[in-house]
Amino acid sequence: MPSPVVEIQPANHVMLCANIPFDSTYTHTCLFGSVGAQQSYFAGKAKYNWTNLTPSRYPNKLRLPISSSEAYACNYLAFQNTNFSAKWFYCFIKEIEYVNPEVCFVTVELDVFQTWQFDFTVGTSYVVREHPLTDTYGEHTLGEPLETAEFVDEASTGTGHMDTYRAVVEYAGGGGGDGGDGGDGGDGGDGGDGGEDNGHGPGWERSTRATGQGTVGGTFSGLTYMTAPLSGAGGGAILDLLESLNNSGKIDQIAATYLMPDDFYTTGASAVRYIINKAKNIETLGQYTPRNKKLLCYPFNMLCVSNSMGQVNSYKYEYFGGNAMNFTMSCAMGGNSDVILCPNAYNGKYENWEESLSLSGFPQFAYIIDTYRNWVAQNGASYGLSQMAGIVGGVGNVALSAATGNAMGAITGALNTGAAMASWAEKSKMPNSSGGASASNTMVGIRAKDFYFYQHHIREDYAAAFDDYFDRFGYQTNRLKVPNMTGRPSYNYVQCLDPDIRGNIPLGDMDIIKSAFSRGITFWHNIARVGDYSVKNRPPGEV
Repeated sequence: MPSPVVEIQPANHVMLCANIPFDSTYTHTCLFGSVGAQQSYFAGKAKYNWTNLTPSRYPNKLRLPISSSEAYACNYLAFQNTNFSAKWFYCFIKEIEYVNPEVCFVTVELDVFQTWQFDFTVGTSYVVREHPLTDTYGEHTLGEPLETAEFVDEASTGTGHMDTYRAVVEYAGGGGGDGGDGGDGGDGGDGGDGGEDNGHGPGWERSTRATGQGTVGGTFSGLTYMTAPLSGAGGGAILDLLESLNNSGKIDQIAATYLMPDDFYTTGASAVRYIINKAKNIETLGQYTPRNKKLLCYPFNMLCVSNSMGQVNSYKYEYFGGNAMNFTMSCAMGGNSDVILCPNAYNGKYENWEESLSLSGFPQFAYIIDTYRNWVAQNGASYGLSQMAGIVGGVGNVALSAATGNAMGAITGALNTGAAMASWAEKSKMPNSSGGASASNTMVGIRAKDFYFYQHHIREDYAAAFDDYFDRFGYQTNRLKVPNMTGRPSYNYVQCLDPDIRGNIPLGDMDIIKSAFSRGITFWHNIARVGDYSVKNRPPGEV
C-alpha cells in the first residue's frame, strides 16, 4: 500500500522594515560580523511581522495585509520560507500597489549583498582604489586623477654661503713691485718664482702657489691669484694691486679679473664643498593640516629650489631618506666658475648629480691701464739710455759747432735734442686704456644671488577638497591583491577591475555583486553611521 501524499503549505515569515540606510544602487552596504548580528539588526528595524502568509503567484511580488499608505513608511523587506530553510532573504522595496484599504502588493528586488553576504568570497583581484590599512607619510605615492594646478609657495631660505664676495685677479708671474697701503687686514703674500714680495700691505690674501705649480680649487692653473674682500678696504687693496702692476709694467700679465663668493675662494688643491641641511615640510600645507598623509607627498607637496636665475628644480620630500634633506654645494676656482647644488641620498642615489642645480654668471670687472706709466715701466730704462745718448751727442754737437763756427752742426745737434724731448712728451699724452671686462650682475650687487629653498604645495582650499575625496574613496592602488573590505574603524571603500568573486549563489546575483565591485562600493562596519563621512575613519592607532 503506497504511502499517503502529504501536502506541504509554505509557512512564510515576512518582516517589513523601515529606515534601512542602503539601496539597490549598492553605493553603500553593511558588513555584519555574523549571521546572528545581521538577523538581529533587521529584526530591530521591522515595523510589521507576519507568519504563515500565502505566497504570491507573481514573481517578486508579495500580497501583504496592510494598506498601501502604511507600506509607504517602509523601504525594505525580509522573508524566510521556514518549511524549507532557515535562510533569510533580504530585499529592497521597488513598488507598492493599492489593492483595497486593507491589502497591497509589494514588489521587491533581492539585496544580493545582504542575502549572500556569508556565501561568497572575494579573492585576489586587481584593486583600483581602496582605503589602505596604514597611512604613514611617504607610504602611498601613486598618482591620483585630481587637478592640482593651484599652488602656493611658502617663504624661502638661502644657503648663507653667498652673502659676501671678493675680487680675484689672476695674472702671470709673481712680482709686482711695491704697492700702496691696502687698508686694514693681514700682510701681503709671498711672490711667485722669480718674483718678490708685492708688499701690498694690509687687506691682501694672496695665493702662495707659484706659477705653473698645479691644481688650485680642483682645477689646474699656472697663474698667480690675488684677492681681497669687497667689504671694508678690500676694494682699495684691489686698486693697489692694479696700480702696482701698472707701475711695474706688468699690467698686461693679467689673465682674468672677476668676483666670486667669499666662502668658495681657496688656494687649496680641492674644490670647496659645503653640506646644506634643510628640514622637511611634511606636517602642514600652509595653515591646513591634512588628515590623509598622501596630501603631504608629491604632487600635492614638494620642495622647490631656485637658482635665482630662472631655473627651478622640484624635489619630492618622500625621496629623501630620514627626516631631513641633505645637499652638497660645490664650487671650483676659476674665472667662469659655477656653483653646483647636488641632492644627497635622494631617489636611491648617494649623490644625485642628474638632478643637481647650477648657479653661474659671476661678473668680471674692468680696470684702468695708465698707458704712459705702463710704457715707461716697460721701456723707460732702454729707451732712456738711447735717447740720452742722442741728447748728449746733440748737446756736444751744438757746443762743438759753436766753437768751430759750424752752423750746420749746431742746427743738427739742436734738432736731435728737440726730437728726444718731443718723443717723451708724446708718450706722456697717450690716453689711458682699459683691461678686463665690464659686466654687471644685479643679483650679485644686491647680494641676492643664491639657491633658495621653499615649500611648494596646493592651496589650502584644494587640500581640504582632496582630503574629503580621500576620506570618501581611499587611495589609488592599482595592485593585484585581496581588497580591504575591512580594516578601517567605520568603513572601507573598494573598487576592483574584473574582481575574482566565488560562491554557490545564482549567477545573476553574482553578476550584480561583481558589477558593484567594479563601480566601487563602500562597506560600512557601523550601520548606524552609514553615509556619515564625518565619522572617524583613520587607520587603527592613527589620529
